Amino acid sequence: MQTAHTDAPPRIALFIDFDNGQLDINRILYALREKGIIILKKAYGDWAKFTQFRKVLAENGVDLVERPTIHAGGDKNGADIQLAVD
Repeated sequence: MQTAHTDAPPRIALFIDFDNGQLDINRILYALREKGIIILKKAYGDWAKFTQFRKVLAENGVDLVERPTIHAGGDKNGADIQLAVD
């Protein structure tokens, strides 16, 4: 039986619900890199609304998952569900 190597750095997956507010991605990635290896980065949002953030997220290797706003009230639970499934 193989056992996990306890000295290995943690592997981190970052999931961002961007509709909940903007953030400083460089600051977040810096903090996470101090904790372990980031293996996955995804941000969910209506990217037509957040065009000013798309470039910096893409430059940092964050996958932009499109969650368009279809209804006037938004689709809050849709992004949450997709984020949880991923």
